[in-house]
This record gives sequence, structure tokens and C-alpha cells, in this order.
Amino acid sequence: MIRHRGPRALAVDEVAAVERAFPGRARLDVDHRTRYDAAVTDLLDRCGWEASAGFELTDDMRLTIAARAAILAIGFDETPLGAVRTIVVHPSTIMLSSVRRGAIPGTVSDGPMPVAGHTAARGPVFLAWNQVAGDRRHPRRHRDVVLHEFAHQLDFLDGAGDGTPPLEGDRRRRWITICQMELDALRRGNGSALLRSYAATNPSEFFAVATEVFLTNGAALRDDRPLLHAVLADYYNVDPADWAGEEIPPSSTLTSADRDPSS
Repeated sequence: MIRHRGPRALAVDEVAAVERAFPGRARLDVDHRTRYDAAVTDLLDRCGWEASAGFELTDDMRLTIAARAAILAIGFDETPLGAVRTIVVHPSTIMLSSVRRGAIPGTVSDGPMPVAGHTAARGPVFLAWNQVAGDRRHPRRHRDVVLHEFAHQLDFLDGAGDGTPPLEGDRRRRWITICQMELDALRRGNGSALLRSYAATNPSEFFAVATEVFLTNGAALRDDRPLLHAVLADYYNVDPADWAGEEIPPSSTLTSADRDPSS
């Protein structure tokens, strides 16, 4: 983890871009804003930023992605995103080679799979810009591919990638009990309607989807699934109500390859 020591301040134009991507920054208290800004500048300055062939990666895109990812760090004294070294941005859908379960039971498919984001332990974070921009254009959908993929990086911090981030003792036991209970409910068809069906894939995807909902629609999750909200609040050490009320950003802030995502 990277300690928040002497981070550079965001430049005036950077603050404007960051607050377009995360309007809640203006509502953070001083301590939380300091942690948040440090995480933003850490991602901007430390990580390698790459674009897929022929795609122009702009400063505004980098700021938008860093601004969304840094939300995960608000409640931590040390940013938990220090393991991320490289961020690769594609203009649109990423075709991922993957061996996965086939349509017929007992078969597998190894064809290309279209995804909006992807990451792996000790690997880069891959993001499709049209999905990132679409998430910002439609915040009331409460989907966020940046939060989703960077949540996977938190899951990998203990080396397991099993849907349980680094927790110990009673906190870990409570996390596993509650998250498994909610995952089982989703698979039975009586889980939270706030969690899209993809959350039922496995514990790791459950954690990533639940993180999206917690950080973008926390009040609704608290009312609908208070136990799940409680373990997420315990891990992230924040109450998203502190910055609730994000407005839809003006369309002029979402540029290159911005379109309504199909998924």
C-alpha cells in the first residue's frame, strides 16, 4: 500500500475535471478529501497509462478514471490501490480470450468474449472508455466499470481473489457469512433487486457488483439489505451518504467515443 505522505495538490483544472467525474468530492470533509485527492494523484502520477492501438487517451479520460477509482480509497489511511501499476484504455468493447462454460452442460467455449473491463492479480486494469463515459452519463443506473474492476484489485490484495478483501478475525467471518448469504439469495432468485444478476456468478463478482451499488446507491442498499451495507461500510470505512446526491454531469464533459453502452 502507498502511504498518503506529501501528495501533490490537484491543479485547478484537475479539480474541475475530477469534480465533474465525482461531484461528491465537494461534499467530503477535509480528511476524506485529502485521502481522496492523494489517491487520485497517486494513480495519475505513478501508474502507467496506455491506450489500445490507434486510440487517443486524453488527460480528461485519465482524470475521469482516476477520479472514479479513488472513491474506493476515501476511507483508508493508506490508499489500497498501490498494487495497480498499469491502466489500459480501449475505445469500446474489449474482446477477451477466455475458456468458459458452454451453452450445453458439460461443454466449454474458448471463443472471444466481449467485456467492458478486465483485470487480474498483478496485472493491468483494462477499461473500455465508452462504458466509463456511459456510466457517468447515466449515474442513476448505479453501474460503474471503474469501481468494479478496481474492486477486483482490492480482492486480490490478499492473493486469493475470492470475494473477501483483506480482513481478519470477526470482521472476516462476518463478511463471509453475510456475503455468502446474499449470494445464495441471488442464486435462488430472491436476492436484492439492486444487485444485477452478474453478481451471482461467483463471490469475486458479487464483491465487485456490491461495491458498485454500495458506493453509488448506498442509501438504497442500506434500506434493502442492511447487513450487506454494514459489512461493506465496515470494510470501506465510509458512509456514501456523506457524498450522496451526485448529479448527472453535463454531456460536454464526456467526449471521445462516448455513447450509451449496450450492457
